[in-house]
Amino acid sequence: MVFPDRSSQRKSLRGGASAELALLLPLLVLGLVGGIDFCRLFFHYTTITNAARNGALWLSDPYANGTITPSRSPYASFQAAALADANNLNPALTAANVTSSTGTDGHGNATVIVTVQYQFEMISSYMGFSSVTLSRQVTMRVAPQ
Repeated sequence: MVFPDRSSQRKSLRGGASAELALLLPLLVLGLVGGIDFCRLFFHYTTITNAARNGALWLSDPYANGTITPSRSPYASFQAAALADANNLNPALTAANVTSSTGTDGHGNATVIVTVQYQFEMISSYMGFSSVTLSRQVTMRVAPQ
């Protein structure tokens, strides 16, 4: 009785596994980089949301913004208040990225609107996108004095 050579079978199996890895590795790396970029994008978006909220909170509080003295806020302006929540972004958020405006709501109450814009740079470009402009706008009613 003649037995087949098992060493040749192992070599062919090893070659098949190498070929499968070579075919799937680019897809796995693309998924990893895409997942990392998505997580970074979500972190930056959450950070600029909190920055806009902090700036709007500063503008809506008459004690914080100096309308009623003495001021109780550690921040000198709404931009400083917004930047305090975004100190861990790279590249850093600047005061030029934080703007404000005023308005009224449907009931005639005064409101403040703070907008934060940030240019997010991706690790790699997907379909021609290497950067995304993130923008967040928060509206708050001004507290009565």
